[in-house]
Amino acid sequence: FANYCMMTSEDVETKIVKQVEYYFGDINLVKDRFMKEKIQSTEGGWISFDNMLQFKRLAALSDSAEVIKSALEKVNDSVFEVSDQGVRRHPDKPVPENMKQANEKYADRAVYAKGFSRSETLDNIIQYLEANGGKTINIFMRRFPKDRTFKGSVFAIFQEKEDAEKFLSNDAGAKYKGQSMLRKWQSVYEAEKAEEYSHGKQQQKPKQSGEPDITSQITTGAILKMKGICPFFKSDDANGDAENNSHVQEQSFVKKFKEWLASHFQDDSECEVSWVEVHSSEDFLFVRFKQKDSAGKAWQKLTGKDISDEESRLTYEEVPLAGSLVTGDEEKDYWRKILNLKKKRFDSNRGGQRGQKRQFGRFKGGQVKRARIEETK
Repeated sequence: FANYCMMTSEDVETKIVKQVEYYFGDINLVKDRFMKEKIQSTEGGWISFDNMLQFKRLAALSDSAEVIKSALEKVNDSVFEVSDQGVRRHPDKPVPENMKQANEKYADRAVYAKGFSRSETLDNIIQYLEANGGKTINIFMRRFPKDRTFKGSVFAIFQEKEDAEKFLSNDAGAKYKGQSMLRKWQSVYEAEKAEEYSHGKQQQKPKQSGEPDITSQITTGAILKMKGICPFFKSDDANGDAENNSHVQEQSFVKKFKEWLASHFQDDSECEVSWVEVHSSEDFLFVRFKQKDSAGKAWQKLTGKDISDEESRLTYEEVPLAGSLVTGDEEKDYWRKILNLKKKRFDSNRGGQRGQKRQFGRFKGGQVKRARIEETK
């Protein structure tokens, strides 16, 4: 975290307000399961200051409930309401029902920016965005799924559309710490990525003409893709900066979700689950089944509707998940990664075994040779 002890009291209060606005903002409340549970468990939806201080970024600004309460009371019009009971979402400001509605609401002020150092801090990113545009209400630091390190790019939502337009056109924001910045609307970025994916360009490398056909090595029709899993992963603190044990959360979710699936398919070997792969930062997961063409049948059994029905949803712990079959090039790309991973593991294990055999062979040969020498003496 930033060195907050060097800031003035006014700066600290400003950051406290911004932090709490993030917690109770549309984007976070839609996906933050911890916040939802706290709001639903109390009368009137109040979250006490003791609970608020469980958030690390807020506690880093001040560990005093009185300081936080005083800062929030100075705000006249915001998404939150404050009282002696704590803080709650303002009852006159309804929360979007789901992530889709939230994204649609802010689509005209959501931008993509790339060019940050992978060690850059959230506070510096906020300062850059707001200096070149205006007030932001949400910043998502994009991370690599495997090790959760920062990719150097963000999705940011400005409070006003005009501020987003200003950020994209402001020449002063063309560079950050000497590095040229790539800036565009988030919708444009996502459309470009979708186009790349549909043409098989996501690898950023042309496929070799001699690349083998893997059709005979894969189990077709066995992969389900489900979207809408964000509510199961607490974003922890402001604007997605803290990881909050995301790997541990994913492991725990996978274990529970696999058990839940198994309980629904215990009498149906055709729908036996082989693997669950979670991409929490991208809001989706893969479920891989053991049998060919079993993914669609599994969805039918879980939801009572055909997978082709775009309105069908799987409800897991009161969270609706959208589903689709992984087919075509996307299916081959998925299996190609699986096969490559298996090959690497096989080669690694094989190399280790060869090394052990060589060592054992030398040891054994040496023993035999010494024994023969002793016999001739």
